[in-house]
Amino acid sequence: KDTDLLLVNLMFELGGRVRDICQLKRNDIDSEQKIVTLYMQKVDRSAKITISDNLALQIALFKEVYKKRDPLLGFSRQNAWQRIKKFGAIVGLPSLHPHMFRHGMAIHLLNSGVPIPVISTRLGHSNVMTTMQMYLKVTPEIQRQHLQGVEFG
Repeated sequence: KDTDLLLVNLMFELGGRVRDICQLKRNDIDSEQKIVTLYMQKVDRSAKITISDNLALQIALFKEVYKKRDPLLGFSRQNAWQRIKKFGAIVGLPSLHPHMFRHGMAIHLLNSGVPIPVISTRLGHSNVMTTMQMYLKVTPEIQRQHLQGVEFG
């Protein structure tokens, strides 16, 4: 279903909390500039978050089909939870829940080399230390990757 697909893509790419994604309004999205203004209720502020070409196109097409729908998705956070759980069951992840998309996005960006301040901004953290404490785990593989070619002694 196109609404469920958009929900999943918004959850992952924006890294927002489910209630904030469900409250997105049509005018919060600038598909041309590829920017979403996401109001983050937990921290009581908005952030401008860039989106991919693919998500901008998906949103533009969705807005064209559902011209009068505002908020964009048209359902509650409880309904979003149900949709995500159902989606998880279909793909073999029965414990899937919305916040996993937020964590998944953060880990994906971190593993892709995106600087912590950029990830912190997308997550709406007021302090990069919050992001670092939550997501920065220095594994032996990360050490090897960054220390390759460094001479000691």
